[in-house]
Amino acid sequence: MESLVVVAYPEPLRIEVRPIEEVEVPAGSMALGYYHAGRVVARGVVSEDALPAIAGLLRNPVSVALAATADEQGNIEARICLVLPVTEEELRAPDEDEGGSEAWRDSVPAPPDLAEPWADAGEPPSGGPEQSQLALLPIGNAVRSARDRHAGEVLGDAREMLDNLLEGRGRDAEDKAIDDLLSSL
Repeated sequence: MESLVVVAYPEPLRIEVRPIEEVEVPAGSMALGYYHAGRVVARGVVSEDALPAIAGLLRNPVSVALAATADEQGNIEARICLVLPVTEEELRAPDEDEGGSEAWRDSVPAPPDLAEPWADAGEPPSGGPEQSQLALLPIGNAVRSARDRHAGEVLGDAREMLDNLLEGRGRDAEDKAIDDLLSSL
């Protein structure tokens, strides 16, 4: 299995979130659709209590990324993520007397070490000890089978997958399975 590759879209986007009513979900949860320019970018299931926080995050344009890896067969498994700036203070676990941890923090991958890209360039990152880092908040999944890969490396395929999702060229897994079945006849 290859390492995780994260590809971010170069500019913040306006993302709209809407409940999806016709999907069956566990009690206390709801299905959400995330849209850009009227086209679905991702779908996911969250706690009903999370909707106000998610809607608050999406009031302004946000950065979107695709975190992808390839399995042993060459299939790409990816998560569509919102890229959120966080400070070191926000990442620290709350003290016991503050009432425990927030449930969403357990699902957010650790932020990348932002100093690393500048180390090769010889330029230190600006900012002090409270410099913002980035956290990825997964909002949906995307896959690409090994036979549908184009770029030869995960990075190139991930870039293409993210562009396809944002331009409305992504395909639903059920539609893709039906198309594959019909083309095999």
